Amino acid sequence: GGGSCGAGGKGAEQRPLPGPPIAQASQAQAAEIKAATAAEVHEAEPAAAAVVANTSSSFAGTSSFAVVPAISGFVGAVVLQHEEWTWKGWRPSTEKDFPNFMGPGGVEVPLDIAVAQIRAKEIRVGFNENTDKEGWKYGLMLRKIEEPRPGGRSVSMPLDRVRRRRWVAAATPTEDEAALVNLALAASVPASRRTSASSAAGRGNWPRLPQLDTSDKEAISKLLQLLMTYLGKRHPSDILSVMTDPTVGFRLMWQHEEVYRNALEAACEPVDFDSMSAQDKRLLSDTARAAEFACAVYGAPMLEGHLNSAVAFMGGAAAHNIGAWNHDENTKAFQKFSRVLQEDVFFASWVERTYEPAFVIAWERERRWLVLAIRGTVDWRACLTDATAHTAEVCGGMTHEGMLRAARAVLERALPVIREALREQSDYDLVCTGHSMGAGTAMLVTLLLRKGEMATEDDPPALRRTTAYGIGTPPLLTPELAEESLQWAVSIERGMDFISRLSVFGVDRLLFELTQASAAKMATDWFMKSIGQANNHHKRFERTFGLDREVAVVLMPPGRILHIDTTIKRENAAEGRPRPAYWASSSFYQRYLLSMTMLNDHLPREYFTDISLIAAAAEDAATKSPLRAPMPPHSGGHAFHKDSDSSRNDSDDEGTTASAPSSDSTTAAAASDAASMLAARAAVQEEEEEGERMPDP
Repeated sequence: GGGSCGAGGKGAEQRPLPGPPIAQASQAQAAEIKAATAAEVHEAEPAAAAVVANTSSSFAGTSSFAVVPAISGFVGAVVLQHEEWTWKGWRPSTEKDFPNFMGPGGVEVPLDIAVAQIRAKEIRVGFNENTDKEGWKYGLMLRKIEEPRPGGRSVSMPLDRVRRRRWVAAATPTEDEAALVNLALAASVPASRRTSASSAAGRGNWPRLPQLDTSDKEAISKLLQLLMTYLGKRHPSDILSVMTDPTVGFRLMWQHEEVYRNALEAACEPVDFDSMSAQDKRLLSDTARAAEFACAVYGAPMLEGHLNSAVAFMGGAAAHNIGAWNHDENTKAFQKFSRVLQEDVFFASWVERTYEPAFVIAWERERRWLVLAIRGTVDWRACLTDATAHTAEVCGGMTHEGMLRAARAVLERALPVIREALREQSDYDLVCTGHSMGAGTAMLVTLLLRKGEMATEDDPPALRRTTAYGIGTPPLLTPELAEESLQWAVSIERGMDFISRLSVFGVDRLLFELTQASAAKMATDWFMKSIGQANNHHKRFERTFGLDREVAVVLMPPGRILHIDTTIKRENAAEGRPRPAYWASSSFYQRYLLSMTMLNDHLPREYFTDISLIAAAAEDAATKSPLRAPMPPHSGGHAFHKDSDSSRNDSDDEGTTASAPSSDSTTAAAASDAASMLAARAAVQEEEEEGERMPDP
């Protein structure tokens, strides 16, 4: 059989070819033939006609197919089709050892024979989970295309230049292929949309601009509106002065480091493990456990170390966005990182869209928790959720619009599952957690549940007792809601984490500071002062925060805030000594500060490491101190004050303990300080005549 496919094409003489005669085609003719027979190919292969989900498994193995009957006189295995990428798109391969169609033994199959068999519907594309929806595998060179690689071969990487697919006898698909077809049909798009998408792609799965849906376009529109509002109120010279001074950010960093140290001493209280109450130590232990879930919900990128540094975070996010990990890999990674059993993962949704983050619902048996862990920003659509930074009304206050919409979307998908789970385990508490955007969304989910926005008559009482733990929580709530959240929320912040201070008001104020510190404005002010004229400081301030200008609502991180100081290096980390920790006032996070460590301070694994060391130090202090009883064992519930809402009576039998948050007077003062930021426009009258810096609240 192998000898009949020699250079003379004897296989073509042994049986007449169906359809019109086809001469040996050039590259252009081959492309024309492929386009003309594309529809027939899809008709001939019911398996390949379904859109098979691009399941890109890490280190995917080599595809395998059963030995098939004779193909146009060729006996043995599959026929391989090769193409390579040119500036005109995918073309038949011209590599020396790999003809366009290749039969067993590496012998070339004449193009006319191959195309005739496709037209006669005698062969079909063979595909499985390691190929894309059209059966292609991608690589840099054909010699290595069957070797495994991270992310699999079903997705075209930017450097890929060749692709291969297998044609097999048009027989009944194998069981594995049939299962893939059934799975694909359940989630596929109509054939008309599939054909247009394939033709528009041009280069298979080559990374291309994403298709924007209605939510994406709405988020982009809101971002542009926000930029026009807060940049448009400035004079063009203000913006130009910042853009033309590349050193202004670095000079401002030095000032901000001093501001940070001074504010840390003024607005934060050091954590004293020896004098800490047992409830507070329990609270730290619970927070460390919640942080583990907040990191685990990042899935495979977190477990494989792609989020361990700022650069690795960007690389991991890029790999995630091209589909480097599938549902099962993310779920297994969540199980490993969170240390829960497979049967304890109650529900997982790894599909992300704008305003619809990924989340996982899992049991934490030791603490008797049902955990709702919400993923932070790693998908590009999550960035659009973050960028929808307008404020929206919620529960008598204001909050971040994008995260509020994300919280409601999570509840729409997760609440039926949560109700079912808590009805089965009525003695469990619901705990929401997340990192970054996930933390903000978790806080708002908790707020909505406690306020009963989506309540029904038969809701489990635990929904009104929901608590939240936010890791790297952004400014989220107005002062009144932030003070109320002390009863049910804890936020952990590190150093000069850029997300913990990221709000429209904070960025607006930072732009003003950059303008003031720019070389052009400083030179202008010096010149005006030298000739005896008033400088333009007050005019610039009025343009930004004047009574007739748009000033953003001041938002604050919710709950009781534990701040970890990263400006002091962790000493003797091998011995388990933590960094300095503080109970912080929410007013500490209203000013956006620049720092060389602002990106690394936001990394989720660093948060988990620091809070774990702090919780361990608190527990050690409890066991070593002869004056205090050791920390009570975990018996379910949480370590918050019980508030006076309708769930108070329902929670009496839950075995929960009360904690002692920072004093109410300190909290009220912090809220008052936050509100006073809006009064900064009036404080300009009391500022020094030179106006060398913005008035501090």
